[in-house]
Amino acid sequence: MSTDEITHSDRKTVYTALRQTHLPKMDDANVVDYDPNRGHVEPAEEFEDVEVYLDVVPEKEIPRSEYYLGLSAFAAALLAVAWVDVFPFDLLADVTWAAVIVALFAVSAAVDTYYDAHRQLGSDGAPPDLPEQD
Repeated sequence: MSTDEITHSDRKTVYTALRQTHLPKMDDANVVDYDPNRGHVEPAEEFEDVEVYLDVVPEKEIPRSEYYLGLSAFAAALLAVAWVDVFPFDLLADVTWAAVIVALFAVSAAVDTYYDAHRQLGSDGAPPDLPEQD
């Protein structure tokens, strides 16, 4: 569903549920600090305990599990053709191909770590103000 398809009534329902139920419960659980008077929400002490469950995958990205599964399949195929000495994979030693694979996983993990640091809740400053809706 695109944001254009969301009606005013839908937005109000979600806003009300968040404000009256979900945010107070998360505040009580010390997951977020919620100030209902100011409408201010930010991560609290226990947020890191639940952050692991928030695997947000933008629309044009591949989920990590699928990415690493594909990378593992690629690595296995690369090692297989290097092991049976298929040209041009026989030009390098098998240990060199293994080092290439380790480097691929290391670079992938480094990129993942970099993006994780920037995707955390509150890492990009305060959320934009939304116009008041009746």
